[in-house]
Amino acid sequence: MTGQPARITIFVGAYGSGKSEVSVNFALWLARTVRKDGQRVILCDLDMINPYYRSADARALLADNQIELVASMYANTNVDVPSLPPQVFSVFDNPDVLAVLDIGGEDLGARVVGSLRNRLAGEDFALNLVVNPYRPMTGTPEGIAQAAAEIESATGLRLHGVVDNANLLEVANRHLIEESYPIVTEGARLAGLPVLFAATMEVPEVADGTERSDVAMQADVRLDDSILVALPVLNLVRSIHYPTDR
Repeated sequence: MTGQPARITIFVGAYGSGKSEVSVNFALWLARTVRKDGQRVILCDLDMINPYYRSADARALLADNQIELVASMYANTNVDVPSLPPQVFSVFDNPDVLAVLDIGGEDLGARVVGSLRNRLAGEDFALNLVVNPYRPMTGTPEGIAQAAAEIESATGLRLHGVVDNANLLEVANRHLIEESYPIVTEGARLAGLPVLFAATMEVPEVADGTERSDVAMQADVRLDDSILVALPVLNLVRSIHYPTDR
């Protein structure tokens, strides 16, 4: 990633988009690459939609990287209420905090973002839509554009861009990104948004031929020079597991 990310980065996305995995790994990237002395990284799990697959699952990994987690007291239970943990408001009051907000993209999730609109006013923030083109509602450019429009309407905020997270729950998903990238870029174009970066489980090689094992956002990693020139890539470390995992 070139340049400085927003102080507050919000990820929204429909069920199955993988936004919680992206949120966790983006927080890891902030902690390992962006954070300066005296800064804190806080991940707020505000997904009120799905109590099962959430960034709170990655609690130990986050703690190991000195990332603070704010989550609903009902996270990882079968009880959930549309209320925000009071600690979330601290991210707006401390300019030394780099915050990631993981929020469901359906109607209720969008309303959660909308409830924070006054707090976000005047803040350096980015509202990003995570898209998985292999999920039903975002499998076409028109579906992606519609999802973006619905979130902007419900939140009253303009999206900053689209994150391409093409996957079928496979560890190696680079070929899926290459295959579906035209769909994502056209959907983003219809929505008037840029594609910010792609998320991949594959570990790219660096110049000397060795593999990178750390989380990295790099403008020089290319999935396919003929299609994805200079697209930044967030290399994902699997942190959230599903009941079907073995």
